[in-house]
Amino acid sequence: MMKRVLLTGCLLLLASSMVLASTFEGRVAWHKRLELSSLVSGRIARIPVVQGEQVARGTLLLEFEQRAIAARLQAARVRLKSVRETRQEARRELERSLELYERTLLSDHEKQLDEIAFAKAEAAFAQAEAELAQAELEQDYSRLKAPFDALIVELLVQPGQLVVNRLDTVPLLVLAASGEMQAVLQLDLEQLHGLQVGTRARVVAAQGEYPGRIVRIGLEPVKGAGGEPKYPVEVVFGLPEKGGLRAGMPVRVIFDEN
Repeated sequence: MMKRVLLTGCLLLLASSMVLASTFEGRVAWHKRLELSSLVSGRIARIPVVQGEQVARGTLLLEFEQRAIAARLQAARVRLKSVRETRQEARRELERSLELYERTLLSDHEKQLDEIAFAKAEAAFAQAEAELAQAELEQDYSRLKAPFDALIVELLVQPGQLVVNRLDTVPLLVLAASGEMQAVLQLDLEQLHGLQVGTRARVVAAQGEYPGRIVRIGLEPVKGAGGEPKYPVEVVFGLPEKGGLRAGMPVRVIFDEN
């Protein structure tokens, strides 16, 4: 009898220490999916990357034709040099005028004319500086670079294509974070109990099992889910270089609870 009691106690103790697991079905999605656009309008000169390629942060992804952009940049630099010299000359004239005025050798009207000339030269110099800054920004915008280590998900344009960004920006290519993907779940309030950002999980796919963690729990229900409201939960997990997973594939996400 005593042995049975001890055995039962051991089994209960073992059961209480076992790890309980909650399993949910989800879908794979790209992590940090990003559509890149540019404020520049023009013809695309080259796209030195291909779909599916993994690139490091700062890698050149797309470049617009540079001749018109370079011409505007050079013109802005020349104009800035010219108005800088004009401003320097206007300053010297004003300094001479003020010196003569203090010696009562110059009238108020003549002094005011030199002050106005210098103010105009100052304004022209400030405008030329702004035009040069704008031309430099245009050159920067004409070369798209990877903002982080990324996977090229899709190319939306081709070399030689003319892009016009007047009323709205045109998406040029789609990126996602390299080496990471996410599982997207839709859970109701009861299923969300005990889960929070940072909760660890296991993502199970046909290709293997990957450790992950919750990075987002939506505050608004998923539209079109119907019935009881369900909320999006995103679980990020690391992916081997040849993981073989694609967006949309089904996975199981397991949350272990003690």
